[in-house]
Amino acid sequence: MSALIFPEVFVTCAFVAWALNELELIGWRRSQAMHWTERARRLFPARVSRQINVWVIPACAALLHRNFNPASPSGLVFLCGFLGTLLGNYPMDRDTHYDLAFRPWAHEVVAGLLMQFSTLGAYLAASALMPARWDWRVPVITVVFLGLLLALQFGLAVRLMRALRLLRPASPRLQQLVDETAATLGVKVRATWELARCDANAIAFVLTGELAFTDGLLVYCPDDELKAICAHEVGHLTEGRLSLTARLLGSLIFAPLIFLNPVYHQWGLFGVAGLVLVVLVVLFARPRLSRAMEKRADRIAQESVAGTTVYARALERLYRVNCSPAALKKGAGRTHPDLYDRMLAVGLTPDYPRPAPPRPAAKAGRAWFSPRFASSPRCS
Repeated sequence: MSALIFPEVFVTCAFVAWALNELELIGWRRSQAMHWTERARRLFPARVSRQINVWVIPACAALLHRNFNPASPSGLVFLCGFLGTLLGNYPMDRDTHYDLAFRPWAHEVVAGLLMQFSTLGAYLAASALMPARWDWRVPVITVVFLGLLLALQFGLAVRLMRALRLLRPASPRLQQLVDETAATLGVKVRATWELARCDANAIAFVLTGELAFTDGLLVYCPDDELKAICAHEVGHLTEGRLSLTARLLGSLIFAPLIFLNPVYHQWGLFGVAGLVLVVLVVLFARPRLSRAMEKRADRIAQESVAGTTVYARALERLYRVNCSPAALKKGAGRTHPDLYDRMLAVGLTPDYPRPAPPRPAAKAGRAWFSPRFASSPRCS
């Protein structure tokens, strides 16, 4: 196979991803003058399609090359297509994330992929090394595999994020807000970080007692609202042992799948079906715990620090900056309640009716190119 094939695959997949995104963003671009909830509702299907395209486009490229040239290295074709598709998604990310520059975008994408594949690599390696019979290798591989996953949960992931320059120590402004909030709630925060991401979000590492706040959150949130978000995240650090244990077990949700090889050779397809069923049961149960803990953290933020108006306004700002729908279709896999319900729960009724939920994915085929405005539209 000629080496020239790889740049062709890269460029072609980048173009296809860009074209599909342009097609799917037509409705969002035409909603510039509408309320932000409607703009977010229209953007959501395009984002779902974008996530699907990252895998479907390179997979199609690999299958086509394998069909016309069975000797072609499908893995390398898929990799080139995958990287090309990521590049083709950049224009969409730039338009929907406030003119995100290429360099921070590339750093965020590459570092994020390395973090994700560090876990995926552990699963693939354990599955590939697992023998067909239940011998001494099974417990050895299992102990090493679980040890790595637990290490990631108890601090290794944070160290990797620091090594990849995703995390940096908190600024004096953020550190002061976190210290004041933690003192009010009587909670010790081990470390506070700023996370190199363009969206507005915050993360509580509940097993290590650390907090992280994204660059987008720090840019667009005033101090009173940022303190309200701090209260929510600190509230997660007050979760009980039962909740922490459930979160830890939930992080190992796919661990049983590394035993597919010995289970299949021992019990056949029935054993595999039972193993998958166990994973599915936990997969559907985990979001229920997450939603309950989010509601609990909302109450803590409202009652202890922020108050109804400030906290509800902070929540709304996060969704507005991120162009996230204020309401979604009910589903078992959702980890957070709807913004509209969260605002009602803390005692504030939004000044707009409950938005309709968005479609799950965009419908392609309406047009190949969408009209460009003189300036890129935004959600706010």
